[in-house]
Amino acid sequence: MWLSVLAFAVYVAIEMGAGLWAFLLLTKGRGVSGTVAGLCVSGYWGSLFVGRVVQGLVAERLGTGRVLLGSLLGMLAGATLVAVPGSAALTAAGLALVGLSAAPVFPLLTLTTAERVGEEHADRAIGMQIAGAGLGGAVLPNRHRRHAEQV
Repeated sequence: MWLSVLAFAVYVAIEMGAGLWAFLLLTKGRGVSGTVAGLCVSGYWGSLFVGRVVQGLVAERLGTGRVLLGSLLGMLAGATLVAVPGSAALTAAGLALVGLSAAPVFPLLTLTTAERVGEEHADRAIGMQIAGAGLGGAVLPNRHRRHAEQV
């Protein structure tokens, strides 16, 4: 149960952190104008939205396990593109890949909770997972962003 709560906290920290840090990375790290960086960040959030719509249909065909594994691998590939020092276009493509890949993780982990903990515990487990997600999204990305801005 606690591993599941931690997974939700880490996932939401990554999702929120990417959205919060992307603008700073693009403007300060890659020399992109604020307008272009804003469009790239919007592209990240847009790919997350599109991915939630599209990959829900894909999960019905391929199964949740395959989609989750593909999502984690896609997130890793996208994060690698973002981390590689280089062009803003490469960073923007990496952000879009992270968003698209991350899209089904939260809903599929929530959907499959009963399979992991049993029907009788699913409602409480989901409540704990959502609490962990909220804490992960509120605490981790903001804590590190403030530190980066001070440096």
